[in-house]
Amino acid sequence: MADISFDDVKSALKLPDGREWDDTKLKEAIEAAIKEGGELSQIVDRIKIEDLSIEKKDSSANVDNKENQGTTISDHDNPGNENTHESKESEGAETPVYDNWKEDYKNEWRQWATDNDKEFEDINIAGSENDVCIRLYDSKDKKNNGEYAAQISYKSPHNVTLKGYNGNTPDNKYFEQTVALAMKKNGPDIEFGDIKSPEFKAKLLAACYINGANPVNGPTEEEMSQWPKELQDMVNDAKTKASEGAENQEKTAEADKAPKTEEKEPVSYANAWSDTLDHKMDKPGEEFDLGAYTDIKDKATYFAAAQMAGIKVKNAPTAEELNGITDPQIQAVLNDAKELNAVREKINDHKTNSPDEVMDVTMFNKNMQTYYNIAALESGVKLSTTLEEDDLKKQPRHLESALRRQRNEAKVAEIRKKKASEKGIDEKTFEQNRNAERKIRIDAFKAQRDTGR
Repeated sequence: MADISFDDVKSALKLPDGREWDDTKLKEAIEAAIKEGGELSQIVDRIKIEDLSIEKKDSSANVDNKENQGTTISDHDNPGNENTHESKESEGAETPVYDNWKEDYKNEWRQWATDNDKEFEDINIAGSENDVCIRLYDSKDKKNNGEYAAQISYKSPHNVTLKGYNGNTPDNKYFEQTVALAMKKNGPDIEFGDIKSPEFKAKLLAACYINGANPVNGPTEEEMSQWPKELQDMVNDAKTKASEGAENQEKTAEADKAPKTEEKEPVSYANAWSDTLDHKMDKPGEEFDLGAYTDIKDKATYFAAAQMAGIKVKNAPTAEELNGITDPQIQAVLNDAKELNAVREKINDHKTNSPDEVMDVTMFNKNMQTYYNIAALESGVKLSTTLEEDDLKKQPRHLESALRRQRNEAKVAEIRKKKASEKGIDEKTFEQNRNAERKIRIDAFKAQRDTGR
C-alpha cells in the first residue's frame, strides 16, 4: 500500500457548504487516523467532519474592500513586515485583511494544480499564524524527491514570494498564475519587490503584460537594455501579444456592434497614466491630443494623468465638463494636479532667480513636500529634504507613482550621463545612438516573429 499523506486525506473529505476547517483539529484527527492504518477510504470514514469544521465567516465585504490594494511580488523572503500595500492607509483607515485569506489562496492553488496536472503540497503547520507556503511539483516522483517546480509563500494577502528548487527561477506559467491570482484578489497593481534576479524580473514583467496588470516599480528601459537578449525578447514578445490581443478584442467588438448603444467600461486611471507616460517617451515635447476621447469621463481621466505628468494637451475638456465629473478618484487627481502645477511655477521661479540655492521645504506637510519633490526633480532644483519611503507610501497612489517615476528618470539620467562620458560623447548623441540600437533590436525581433522563426 502506498503512503497516504495529510493532503490525500484532506482532498478526499467533502466539506459542507457554509463551513470551513478548524485546521488544528483537522491535522490532529487526520494524523491519528493515518496512524491506525488502512486504505484511504477507511481512513476517510474514521474522520468526523462535523467535529472538525466551523461555520464560515462572511468575509465578502472585506474582500470587496481590499480591491485595488495591489500586491508585492519578490524572489526571496522579505524580513519583517515589508508589505508596502498592507501597511498603506486610505483616508486614515487601515487596509482591511479578510479572515479567510490563507485558506482562499491555498484552495485557489490546489484547484489550479488539479487543473494543470501538478502535485500540490501545503508545507505550513496547520493553525500557524505565519506565512501561507505551498509547493507545486511536476510529478509524484519529483514530489517524493522534494524537487518542487515552484514554492509560493504569502506573508499577507498582498505580499507573495515565488522561487524554484535549488535556486532556479520557476517556469513562466507560475508567474502568470501568481499575477492572475493577485489581480483577482487585490486589483491590477503588481509591485516589484526587492528582486535580485534579472530572469525573475523579466518573467514577472512578461506575466504582467499577459494578464493586463499594472507593473509598479518595475525595471527601467535602461536596466532592461543590459539584460541578455533572450530576456528582452521574452518581455517584448509578451508585450506584443498583449497589444495584439487588445487590438483583436477591439476589432471583434467593433464587428459585433449591435444597433443599440451598449454601455462600456470607463478607462482606468492606471491605464491612462501608462498611456500618458508612453506618449511622453515616444513623442517628447508633442502635445497629447484628447480629441479621440468622446466619453467625457475618459477624457477627464486622461487629462488628469497628463496634468500629473506635466504634459501639454490639446482638445482638453472644458472647466464646465470637469465640474460635472463626480468620480472621487478623478477629482482627487485633478485637485492634486492643480496643486502640483502651482508648485511647478514656484520651482521654476526659484530656478530662475536663485539657481544655486537649495530650496527649503521643511515647513510644509508631507503631502505638499510630495508636490515639491516631483517638481524639483523635473526642473533639477535641489531641496532641503526628500520624502522618506515610509512617508511616500502613505501618499495617494497617483502621487506616489508620479514621484517614483521622477526618481527613476533621475537615476536613468545619471546612468546616461556616466555612459556618455565614458564613450566621450554628449548625452544627446548617446541617447540617439541608444534609441537607434533599441529600434534595430525591436525590428529584428518583429521580423523574426513575423517569419515564424
